[in-house]
Amino acid sequence: MKLFLALLSFFIHLVQSQQYWNYDLFGYDMWPLQYPECDKNNDQSPIDINLNAVKADYSLKPFKFFNFEINYRWNISFDEFSSNLGAFNVKKFYLLFINLDSFINNNQKKVKMRKLDTFDTAKLFVIGGDLEPEPFFLREIKFQWGFNDYQGSEHLIDGIKYCLEMQLLLSGSANRTVAMAFLFQRSTMDNVNLDPFIHQFSKIQNNGDQIQLSIILSTMMPLTEKLERYLKYSGSLTNPPCTTGIDWYIFLEPIRISSKQLMNFRVNSQKNNLRELQPLKGRPVFISAKAPVVVSSAASHRILLHFSIPVVVTLLLFALGKNIS
Repeated sequence: MKLFLALLSFFIHLVQSQQYWNYDLFGYDMWPLQYPECDKNNDQSPIDINLNAVKADYSLKPFKFFNFEINYRWNISFDEFSSNLGAFNVKKFYLLFINLDSFINNNQKKVKMRKLDTFDTAKLFVIGGDLEPEPFFLREIKFQWGFNDYQGSEHLIDGIKYCLEMQLLLSGSANRTVAMAFLFQRSTMDNVNLDPFIHQFSKIQNNGDQIQLSIILSTMMPLTEKLERYLKYSGSLTNPPCTTGIDWYIFLEPIRISSKQLMNFRVNSQKNNLRELQPLKGRPVFISAKAPVVVSSAASHRILLHFSIPVVVTLLLFALGKNIS
């Protein structure tokens, strides 16, 4: 018992004195020791969303994604932050927006990426929803996956786990951050739109591995008209420091991906990077909805009269025809 307590004390001291975290030995149960905001008593993410309990919000307009159709140069890296002991690793897999020369469409015009807090038409940013008129600039993209095809998303819808989740982190003014989540659904066929980058994952299995390639981000996302339905709630980052006050927007239209394509994530030495579900604690969840059309009583009377007269005449003629026959 004394040995156990000594070891426990050592690990607690280790976590508290160093910024260690991962999804294994120093997993989410240990995160609050170093990062107090990760405590479940705070408004944390991810959550399981019950669609029967969501509230319609007519202020949640469609989003507009600017420059997501541009063929940018990206850096895909496997970031692994190691402790001094060498045995305890923090593994995260990111698709990062970095400061590189990029190419715009067919004219191959070079654009120098500047800081993401600078408004620039050559940057990827989002407006709309309930964020208008402020633009929110893409800061990073990360993927969450599981041990097999039947888990992978951090957020659940009606208790259903999706096989993969892509999270976009965007920054606005006053250091405000919002997150957008895209859920992936397993398909029997490959999603060819994912091929340009997903087949490269086998090259970035270990610490420091990285590749650079051109990606048109919009081809990886659902069509714009399918992004009008989404959920919103207030939560946190799903990994340390678990910063709260993050508005989450979760799109209901899934993205297709095959089992073969999913395997490209699991060749990474980090086999799973999911945080456990967090309690909702009474937080409201909203769903985007179009405002109902309000018709005045006089107008509704005219509409009823317009449709009722032809219907009555048709029914009378039908009845007379039956009697004659």
